[in-house]
Amino acid sequence: AQDTYLTHEALALAGHDEVLRLGDRDRGTHIMRSEFIRQGASLTEAVGRTARMLGAGANILPMCDEPVSSIITTDGGKVHFQDFWVGQQGKPGVLGVEYQGADNTTITDAIRQAVEREDNIIIGPSNPITSIGPILAVNGMPELIGSKHVVAVSPIIGCEPVSGPAGKLMSACGCEVSSRGVAQCYEGLLDVFVVDERDGLGIRDAGDMGVAVVSADTMMTSQGKSKALAGVVMGEMV
Repeated sequence: AQDTYLTHEALALAGHDEVLRLGDRDRGTHIMRSEFIRQGASLTEAVGRTARMLGAGANILPMCDEPVSSIITTDGGKVHFQDFWVGQQGKPGVLGVEYQGADNTTITDAIRQAVEREDNIIIGPSNPITSIGPILAVNGMPELIGSKHVVAVSPIIGCEPVSGPAGKLMSACGCEVSSRGVAQCYEGLLDVFVVDERDGLGIRDAGDMGVAVVSADTMMTSQGKSKALAGVVMGEMV
């Protein structure tokens, strides 16, 4: 349903630094979740209660209950990823990325149980540094995920990310900006790697890493293409 932005506009009028334009329903979700946590719920419990209130059918789990922040070291200093990508529009040069708080994380019982009862794990075509990276930074998570049959989809075609700042962030972390570089980010985890059919270099190089490579159209520009890619991924499950 269409959202409204009355709160955003009121705060901006009052001089609040409204870098990100959040709708009223979006803010309501954050307020509910924060209130549950203030009442003593864990993040896992708060997300579960919020999901049920909104009628979400899926079992949605945060990666851990402890706070973890993606901090970007730029040529102008250290900033939170949201400030880098939204406030600064990803323009500063990037020197490094760290997951602040990850050393203090533990896998929740809910995550462990959810993973242990499945045979397969799917890693979507997300940014390997700031979307998947924080999850893998949780203590024990790589070992837990690696015990399953893992199918990942590359977010890179040739030497360019499909969208977002993945290329700049991968370079700063010493990773090649390519499907091969993405596979290296997931080293030791992958069983099957889905690479775009137009990415001949990625198909060859990822295959050289000893990972089973499947080529497909990974550009989800329509519902039909999205369903077709999902079918390819499902076909690689055990």
